Amino acid sequence: MITQLGPAPRSGRETQPLLVSLHDQGQPNDLLRLHASALEEQLAGDSLLLCSLLHPAESGWDEARLDRILDEVLERYAISPGQVHLTGVGVGAVAAWDWARRRRFRSLVP
Repeated sequence: MITQLGPAPRSGRETQPLLVSLHDQGQPNDLLRLHASALEEQLAGDSLLLCSLLHPAESGWDEARLDRILDEVLERYAISPGQVHLTGVGVGAVAAWDWARRRRFRSLVP
């Protein structure tokens, strides 16, 4: 089961892995939902948190901004520190590859 990030607190919960997904510019929300559904089907009952980020058209992908977002997510949610996975689509795949050269992830699937 995939749980998209919401207002859930960190305390009092078992840790879960996190999948950060960087998307291409201009992808509609329906495509993002389809992507999440396909991932959920492949997980077959395993659970993880999903952080889907849309390409910021005005500024492009910025690694410092991505670091801040990930640090905030890790601080706020019950996430296994060594279980952060990264993927991307289109321009997001290029950004994922570049980001993973500088920051350690459990897996990278651009």
